[in-house]
Amino acid sequence: MEENRARKNWFVRSGQTILKELKREPPKKVAKNIGYMLLGSFLMALATEWFILPMNVIAGGSSALAMVLNAIPGLNKISPETYITIIYWVLFVVGLFTLGVRYSIKTLVVTITNPIFIKILGLIAENRILDNKPVFSIPYWAENGFYVGSHLISGPSAEATIFLLSALLGGVLTGIGIGVSMVGGGSSGGTDVLTLLLHKYLHLPLMVSGFIP
Repeated sequence: MEENRARKNWFVRSGQTILKELKREPPKKVAKNIGYMLLGSFLMALATEWFILPMNVIAGGSSALAMVLNAIPGLNKISPETYITIIYWVLFVVGLFTLGVRYSIKTLVVTITNPIFIKILGLIAENRILDNKPVFSIPYWAENGFYVGSHLISGPSAEATIFLLSALLGGVLTGIGIGVSMVGGGSSGGTDVLTLLLHKYLHLPLMVSGFIP
């Protein structure tokens, strides 16, 4: 009886918090913030699907955890993209019950749209063919080489160059995406939840707890 009442009270308080958060800012400001979060989510998805995952760049966060899980025998039947979706939603639920509704509202936009953007960008990379070449497939250029002016770069040099560019572009786009999401008042979600939990319960500085996951 008491447990049911406590659960009901939690949902009531959560609903009140959501309504309060939605009324804090005018609709125009809310729409603008959502736009920032959508752009940030798209940039993070672009970095993940076109640069980080194809070249197995371990950049930390949900993408790295997804690649590790996908590399474990018996677990590799699930794609890294699917693992990312699972990780985002599992950590969203964890954050909802530990960090509160206010944090979760700010995370929801990225949690929903990031896996969708990843799927769309993956389909574009697979199906955008020009002159029989998958122009947005980074591994294709690493394997087959590319021209710089009239000079063909191929073999190990092409692979090393593409890997370096993927790491740089993946890192830059991820950083910009997180920053734009924060400008909109949101959060990138994913392993950020673990960072905040370490900060909250172990009282570690955010600079430290951010590196641990």
